[in-house]
Amino acid sequence: MRRVTFPIQLRSSRLLHPNPERILSHGRLAELLTRWAGKAGEKTFAFLKFHWLGIVNFQVSLFIIGALLAPFFQHLDWSSPSKILYGFYGLFCHQKESRCFLLLNHPVAICARCLSFYSACLLMGIWISLRRLQPIDLKLATLLIVPGAVDALLQILQIRESGNLMRTTTGALMGLAFSAYLIPRAQEGMRFLIQKVPPDLKEEVS
Repeated sequence: MRRVTFPIQLRSSRLLHPNPERILSHGRLAELLTRWAGKAGEKTFAFLKFHWLGIVNFQVSLFIIGALLAPFFQHLDWSSPSKILYGFYGLFCHQKESRCFLLLNHPVAICARCLSFYSACLLMGIWISLRRLQPIDLKLATLLIVPGAVDALLQILQIRESGNLMRTTTGALMGLAFSAYLIPRAQEGMRFLIQKVPPDLKEEVS
């Protein structure tokens, strides 16, 4: 018997003949999205160039506020947020109660040395953001760091136990050395990058 075959028929001719207008519209949309993403990236990068120090100061201030909120939450018997904060700051500090300041009869989430270190960094960062300062040299920065390093080493070796006044003083010196050495140098690098920002972007982010 002769086998009857049926030709394959497509339900629509669009598969063989795509709509050129649709392809063109998709291409324009992709081009517009690419341009928008590139422009947004340029504006974001330019914003960070101009305001990076303000962003850093804001983050450091949040870090300090969070450490002070932990004993406040514990005083209010808000156990969940206080545990979260103490657990978070435990990643950065030993949190020994004898080496921490007390707030509302509860220890601050970081020790006295760490608290003074970050506070000094914040104050110096705000000061440098208001007026241009020359960076200190490496020798002076090292000289300011040495007292804190020696005091911490003596406590680690259990040779002597210093008080919170000594920890606060040495921590503040370390924070001043860290910020006064690094921030002005970072500003110089950012000024070099700002010179390459297009004038239209400078007007938008300033």
